[in-house]
Amino acid sequence: MEREEDLAAKLRALIAVWGVEGARAMFSYQATTLPPDARARVAALAFGDHSQMGDVSIGNVAGGDMTTGTLEVGHDARIDGVAVAVNLGQIIYGRDPGEDERRQLVWYLSRLAAKLRRLPLRGLDPKLDERGRGLDLGKVYTELVVRDVSASFAEGPIEQILSDYFDGDGSTKVLKAAYHPDNALPSRAAFDIVGVPAGTDEPDNTTNRGLTEPMLDEVFRIYTHPRVYLTRPMLVVERVRRYRCYVLTGSPGSGKSTFLRYLGWELAQRALGQESSLRPDTPWGPPRDSLPILLSLRTLAGRLARDGVSDQTIFAALRDELSGFNIGPAEQLLSEALHRGGARLLLDGLDEVPLEGAPGVTTDRLRTLQAVHQFARTHEQVSVIVTCRTRAFDERFRDLVGWRHWEARARHDDTDWEVDELAPFTLGQIRHFVPAWYRELVATGQLDASQAAGLERALLDTTLGRPRLQALAATPLLLTMMTLVLYHDGALPRDRSLLYERILELLLGQWDKVRDGQSLSEAIGQPDWDSDRIRPLLVL
Repeated sequence: MEREEDLAAKLRALIAVWGVEGARAMFSYQATTLPPDARARVAALAFGDHSQMGDVSIGNVAGGDMTTGTLEVGHDARIDGVAVAVNLGQIIYGRDPGEDERRQLVWYLSRLAAKLRRLPLRGLDPKLDERGRGLDLGKVYTELVVRDVSASFAEGPIEQILSDYFDGDGSTKVLKAAYHPDNALPSRAAFDIVGVPAGTDEPDNTTNRGLTEPMLDEVFRIYTHPRVYLTRPMLVVERVRRYRCYVLTGSPGSGKSTFLRYLGWELAQRALGQESSLRPDTPWGPPRDSLPILLSLRTLAGRLARDGVSDQTIFAALRDELSGFNIGPAEQLLSEALHRGGARLLLDGLDEVPLEGAPGVTTDRLRTLQAVHQFARTHEQVSVIVTCRTRAFDERFRDLVGWRHWEARARHDDTDWEVDELAPFTLGQIRHFVPAWYRELVATGQLDASQAAGLERALLDTTLGRPRLQALAATPLLLTMMTLVLYHDGALPRDRSLLYERILELLLGQWDKVRDGQSLSEAIGQPDWDSDRIRPLLVL
């Protein structure tokens, strides 16, 4: 059999004559006689394509299955002998993908999932990340909702709704604890009751009634309509399903970047056929598989300044982001995905782009959004999500994307972008986040179950018993910091100003000294953040 080095040399010569794709086509045909390991080595020698060498591990480095965070992808891009990413390949290419095309997809998706899944939260003690594993995003992520938008939760005759969702035999009815926003995650938390007039399916919004306080029988008697709805908050992921182009705004630390990270990871998992690894209680948004590409808008703004504001520059930035996962040439993959609507662009941090541009360094914020908006118009099948701080996305930016509050929602016009704002954590979300956080520390061997239970009780008791601390915990990043302070100190200051002082002292003042140079941004799972971004969170 021809030596691997000789075969690789011939392929490199073919590249000079036919180009990479022509050489790959010949290699795909000829290499069927090679053992898989030899095929991977030749590909690496000829194309510099180390993405086809060896196995890829998603999640933990130890053995196990996906339900515990580990997935082994073989050198043939199969999982347990099954070819994966075929469905996404069909969406992207409009046909069954070739084996090389499918492998390239699998390498990208698996490496992206591995990158996004692990949160490098080392806390305030070296042992928290002594194995280099970080925390599992899939285990600690808490579903997020948007402000001022609701979804139907339950529907039926008023008597049935009262029986199923309320307690109380006397004149006062109270929402059952299992459905109360103070206890349940938003997807299971009722917060309004709305009447539906006879002869229509449209709720009568004039009969809205909040459910967080006890309701008297005479209140219910106003519902003369034959049917009523219970409503719940709308999940962000549901809005992603509904709108092709979407802007998610929020206050600092509200979870915008974490949502994009989780969305990218979950898209990758689904495309790899790993639905069993996803939490069954998480409603899913996108209607079909798509190729997630996560890109910092600050990075894109720099590229636009250097290479010119054009669709071609954005294409090149996305292509390089794909190629950065060592999957070989990615131009055809990206072109096909954009053309057929198989790509979902996750563009993070518009507010991190300067308001004023600098020639050759960065474009300004408005022009960067204009470039993205134009790219989405050119590639009318592509899905785009942009994140930005609420205050930074003012009327100029809303006008640019054609956002009209009521008109857009009434028309469902896909040419318009939708803009939402993340809502603060409810008590139900806080009650879910805290135990999930400490369970993950138990799973990684940093705490035993009794220690975790004690910390969980201490944090919830201290926070929920003090409205000012509870207000802090409604910001996910501040709640994360509170869990870290408690983990390190064993107690949480009961006064908000003292908690601020402790966070500032420990996280901003002494961090680098205590952590041997580890950045605070890594410790809170936001590797591109610095103290200037974190400090506004801690200002009274």
